[in-house]
Parts: sequence; structure tokens; C-alpha cells
Amino acid sequence: MTRLLLVCIFLFTANIIKCQSSLRKLDFKNAGIYKWRIYYERGGVIDSVNINKPIFAVEGDSAKLKATGVDTLLNEMFNVLRNSKIKKRTTIASGIFDSNPFNYKGKPENISIWWKSKGDFNYYRILVTLKECPNIPEEKYNYVLVAFGSTGNEQTFHYIEKEKVMTIISIMNYMANKNWSPNYVKYP
Repeated sequence: MTRLLLVCIFLFTANIIKCQSSLRKLDFKNAGIYKWRIYYERGGVIDSVNINKPIFAVEGDSAKLKATGVDTLLNEMFNVLRNSKIKKRTTIASGIFDSNPFNYKGKPENISIWWKSKGDFNYYRILVTLKECPNIPEEKYNYVLVAFGSTGNEQTFHYIEKEKVMTIISIMNYMANKNWSPNYVKYP
């Protein structure tokens, strides 16, 4: 029993160290990005001024990253993140922070961008809830989520208060409202 407990403690500690080193390792540079995707969903927000489809995705390789100007947008966001205090997934004001960022009470307008870099097995993602549905407050609305993990669906999420990274909010709003129609993925 004692050995089992020691093994469990070791694995738990190793996982924490791996998690922290992965965030440190994320140097917020886009030089090695070879795969990326922007995903947008208008949700139930009626007053959105977005000119794009209610749900769309744009994705590509490193060449398309440059051709679409996404590399510049990512660099701007990375500059902000490099100087931000990213908090661990933890309790926030309205309760326990859900590990799944797509669990919403309503259908808010949201956008995310994920990417994968050469020599790194992790996927990275930035997710922002842009607008809440009327009368349906979302616990994640006031936060920018930053995630990493070995698959796109199994990621560890960390957060930053929106008011501390307003440049990222502006860039994500810009990406949500930019005319991406020539670059839409057929099935987002």
C-alpha cells in the first residue's frame, strides 16, 4: 500500500512538473508553427456584427499562416502573453473552473485559435468568449483561456483576466470579424 501511495505521489508530482515546464517551454513564438486553425461560433448572440458565417473555421500550414496575416496577429498575442501572468486552472468567482472550455450555459459568441509547432507534441490554444447571450452569464466570459495538451481535445487550461490582456481581445474580435470567406474550411 505504501509503495502504491509513493508511486501515485511521484506520478502526480511528475505531471505538475510536466505541466509547468510545458508552459515555460511555450516561448510564444510562431517560427515553428506548421499547422493552425481558427474556429468561430456566433452562438445565440443576435446582435453580432460579424460578416462571416455563423460558424466558420480557417486553417492552414506555415505558408498560409503568412499569406493570411495570421502570423502577425499571433506575434502580437504572443508578445502580450509573454508578459502576462498565466494562472493555473483553479476556482474562479462563480465556482469550480470546468476543464472543458466548451461547456457553456448558453450559446455565447466565441473564437479560438490553436496551433502545433515542429518538434513539440503538444497542441496549443487561445480561447475567448466574445459575447454572452442575454440573461445567461458565462463563468468564462471574463477570461482568456490558454491551453496545451497532447491532443486537441485533452488539454490543460489556464486563464488570464481579460482586462489584463485587452490587446488579445481586440485581436480576437478582429479575427472574428475579418472577411475570411475565401479561406473557409468546408466542414468547420
